[in-house]
Amino acid sequence: MSLKISRVGGVQKCQQMIRVAEAHNIDYIVDEINEMKIANTAVAHLAVASRNPLYTGVACHTLFEQDIVANGGVTITDGIADVSDRPGLGIGTESALDVDVESTAVRYAYA
Repeated sequence: MSLKISRVGGVQKCQQMIRVAEAHNIDYIVDEINEMKIANTAVAHLAVASRNPLYTGVACHTLFEQDIVANGGVTITDGIADVSDRPGLGIGTESALDVDVESTAVRYAYA
């Protein structure tokens, strides 16, 4: 079963679905679709807090040229995702006005 936070209704709803899957020994993955680093970081934290997802997809943010996450968040090294132990999602943000959304979307569309 593929659980995408934005499609199932948020982090809490996704956690509930994970608990049901785990209680019934249903294999599941936790991922997200075409999201920036803040969403991928939330997915990574959710996966880390889960018992045994088959895998998690948290690399879509690498396809974007710009992002609102200035520092912190999920990191990926040799295909392995790692999350910070800082409070919350462990990220610092820049002003959304500093991100050129149009060029970011165009870059992603042609990636």
